[in-house]
Amino acid sequence: MLLNATFARELDENQAPIDPTETFPPEGPIYLSLEFEGRPESGLVKAEYYYQDQYITEATVDFADVNSGVIFSVGENTFVGFTLEPDQPFPAGDEYTVETFVNDEPLGTYTFSIESSGAEPPAETTDDTAGGTAVLLNATFARELDADQAPIDPTDTFPPEGPIYLSLEFEGRLQSGIVTAVYYYQDELITETSIDLADTTLPDAATSTFCWLLAGTKPAVSGGR
Repeated sequence: MLLNATFARELDENQAPIDPTETFPPEGPIYLSLEFEGRPESGLVKAEYYYQDQYITEATVDFADVNSGVIFSVGENTFVGFTLEPDQPFPAGDEYTVETFVNDEPLGTYTFSIESSGAEPPAETTDDTAGGTAVLLNATFARELDADQAPIDPTDTFPPEGPIYLSLEFEGRLQSGIVTAVYYYQDELITETSIDLADTTLPDAATSTFCWLLAGTKPAVSGGR
């Protein structure tokens, strides 16, 4: 019989929870401690992890394996501990669940959250008009870009063969700083690309800076109206 299911920041040597919480940093680790009544001698305990409806991973512990390091009996009860360590940081959100089973019979479903890592500080830049910090005005996906790298036919949906254009409009005339776009599919890194604004020259009449970053191609930057 399952008595308690507790998320925590740590587990002690008996797999009991230390510092219970349901919110974790994106890089984890995420600990789950299951407390069972008595000392079961056999049975398979399984935990399946999901983000929204997307399967992440699973782990199974055998009650019979009392020396496995993830199961321990204390007094009359038994603790089973699970540890989830992301390969890369999880996206922030509260739609994470763990489904638990004993011998494929459901025990319960439990939720946890991933906290925001916080916004990265804006890039420091040199600006003819304002000086100091880059200010992003617009980020627009589009099917095409004009001569100034501004978007034509904005859209968030593209054909499988692409291309996929992303236009970033910054306030003022930026003369230094690194602009980077990192592309993901679900939690898997696809590619990234960067522009060094110091390597670009803007027209004298430009009052804003457009950058476009397209996976697998050479980025470009231009001045806009």
